[in-house]
Amino acid sequence: MESAALGAALMAVGPTATATAGAGGLAALALAPCAALVPVALALWAWSQSDDKSRRAATSIRKVWLGYKQRREFLKLREERARAEDDWDMWLMDFKESRHRARFSVGKEVGGGATSTVFEAFMCCGRRVALKVFHRKHTFSFNNEKQALQRVGAHPHIIRLLESFEDPQEDGLVLEFCNRGSLYELYLSCDRYRMEEIIVSKIVSQVVLALQHLVACGIEHRDVKPENILLDDGGDAGDEVPLVKLADFGWASAEPGPIPPSGVGTLWYAPPELNPPVVGVDMRFATGGGKSDMWSVGIITYLLLIGHSPFHLAVEEDEVMLLAAKGQVDTQTEVWNELSFVAKSFMMKLIRPDPVQRLSPSDALEVQFLKTCSLEGELRGRLWKEAKSGRGCDGIKAMCWIFGGCSYKGPC
Repeated sequence: MESAALGAALMAVGPTATATAGAGGLAALALAPCAALVPVALALWAWSQSDDKSRRAATSIRKVWLGYKQRREFLKLREERARAEDDWDMWLMDFKESRHRARFSVGKEVGGGATSTVFEAFMCCGRRVALKVFHRKHTFSFNNEKQALQRVGAHPHIIRLLESFEDPQEDGLVLEFCNRGSLYELYLSCDRYRMEEIIVSKIVSQVVLALQHLVACGIEHRDVKPENILLDDGGDAGDEVPLVKLADFGWASAEPGPIPPSGVGTLWYAPPELNPPVVGVDMRFATGGGKSDMWSVGIITYLLLIGHSPFHLAVEEDEVMLLAAKGQVDTQTEVWNELSFVAKSFMMKLIRPDPVQRLSPSDALEVQFLKTCSLEGELRGRLWKEAKSGRGCDGIKAMCWIFGGCSYKGPC
């Protein structure tokens, strides 16, 4: 009867298994973790009952199979437990995230950089905000910008921090929304990339007012550039100049410190003391007081008035740093000769390699280029309000005389 069972089993597994029924074949079959070998193991076990050596081999096969089966059950159980724990973690993560994200209706992407992305969003109350989401958790940029904005507080020309949050997946800042884009976008939309002096003066004066407040708070921005200057409605009535707000405080610093080897800020707008050292040029150190940011203001003023960077002749980054370290501004362009003396003087007092010799924000506000245009802009706004209200014909005539024209269509 045992011979019949053995023959049936061997016929079921084929001639190959029969040829490998020796001790080496038994070991090979035992090590193969395959469910199809179960009938073979049972057949060989039954066949080996009459032989002690074969019986021991069959016992080894059975132990291997039982161990493999227990291993599979253990892995299956561990996988189920891990899946349950992952589901709980995901649920908890979604729950924590919903505390913040559920309060916003996130819209289109409106900006971003290497470390963060900015979205247009609406709060549950309907307020339009800018949601700045950082790509990684606990980054230097997030903590630095949050602390700087908290220290600065509320100012009409600085982007306001409404709140911040730290989720299991991301960190974020909720900022006020500026619906007229950035100064760089306005620059690109201008004819020949140039603006009138009166417009540039009113834009730059708002930036300098923001820097003056930063100095009072003990903060230096260190990355002032057109992309980080946002525009919003709310400027002077009848004036084409928008309301300016300084944003992106990721590089802000509360006190002068060591500069990283790769430099700080954006190369084309950064002063020499924030760039990597240049061979053959004396190293200068940041002095604080907003002097580093005022260099950037000079570069931006040149860009808006001339239409290109003062270092546009440079091709490589090393050339840009060399020209900046030496203060070599391109004054040979035809447009430069068309500018007023006060405009050129203002820029040259800012684009100076030695930070000690630059104007501070408070000193810059007393320069004729900003002071005169600011007074004219204030007068223009006041006269415009009188014209819109139907009062002050003398004021309207004065406006026509000062600005060479009046858009008021009412009787006078």
